[in-house]
Amino acid sequence: MERAIKAFSVFVPLIIIFLTLSCATTLPPVPKKYNFDNKLEKVDRIVTFKEPTWEKLDTQSIILKAAFNDYYLLILQRPISNVHLNIGIPGTGSTITAGHDRVVVTENTGPLYYKIDSIYRLKDKEQREEIRALLKIKN
Repeated sequence: MERAIKAFSVFVPLIIIFLTLSCATTLPPVPKKYNFDNKLEKVDRIVTFKEPTWEKLDTQSIILKAAFNDYYLLILQRPISNVHLNIGIPGTGSTITAGHDRVVVTENTGPLYYKIDSIYRLKDKEQREEIRALLKIKN
């Protein structure tokens, strides 16, 4: 009986610590303003054979130009702390995949990584302008 009490007194604090840490690292859901499932074509991945160019819209969204007239909206899982810094995607090869690849932001303290939550294809210039108007940070 004494052995069971000792085991219990050791495992209960460990379980509490584990549960606390798992809750602390759970990301909040992406805000609803970034859900374009009914408005844009959602894609799982982008294939690009050249270095993509970027346009930062706000703290959690980026327009990526993969090729001539081939644009995508990337929604990140969490906001970028400073959208005015340089960004890129490390080691992707020619494929960028939602839920797998990350955007890297280089700060003075080192690189910070932000996982891509979702990717939407932007079909034309009008759609790009509409998304820009909705999400672009006003300076």
